[in-house]
Amino acid sequence: MYSIVKLLRDKGAPRSEQAIRNDEGYPGELRFASSGLVPTALLHDADDEYMRPIIPRLEHAQLVVMNVDMMRFRGIERTKEGVGYEQEWSVKILGY
Repeated sequence: MYSIVKLLRDKGAPRSEQAIRNDEGYPGELRFASSGLVPTALLHDADDEYMRPIIPRLEHAQLVVMNVDMMRFRGIERTKEGVGYEQEWSVKILGY
């Protein structure tokens, strides 16, 4: 799904409503996969054949809210060092 993703947390702490409102988000192709038993959400550039993530993957991704053109997912975002933080994605669906 071609979407715009806004990150709702920064290292586990909720971002302010003002910061979220002013954030343009990250446009890209939203995909879901399961690595073993871990459902994972991935946002990548639609033209990238290697599907390199634009933002860190969302592991243990769970759909918590769904509307006609918006979804919210909750899961774990990992740093390059492997530290996991709670993260939420607000996803605006632009097309399929």
